[in-house]
Amino acid sequence: MGGWISVIASLIATILLYQTAHLYLFVFSIIITISCFWTFGIMHNYAICSAKMRHERTLENMKLEGRPEEDIAAFDNRIIRTSPHDVNVVPDKLAFINMIASITGYIFLFIAIYLKYIK
Repeated sequence: MGGWISVIASLIATILLYQTAHLYLFVFSIIITISCFWTFGIMHNYAICSAKMRHERTLENMKLEGRPEEDIAAFDNRIIRTSPHDVNVVPDKLAFINMIASITGYIFLFIAIYLKYIK
């Protein structure tokens, strides 16, 4: 959920900067919104792939243990959910880029609110 909040904050900043006299801020806000969405999506893909691999390894272990086919089928039909351990597979460089883009998006949101409503 935290990734979506950064994307939405950047998108709101872009919408507020639209049709203002600050073209460069608007264009840079679009770039920040795209980079927030892009890095969040890639980080999400890393976590989902890790959860799928964990699920497949568990299925393989269940087969090697000689579990009944009903148990294996019941486990295989479950929804694959990410765990906090799946976040650890995200590369640090990508997480750093996402953090910088998110912080910049929040800064642009505050600037956009100031330019639109306070100034």
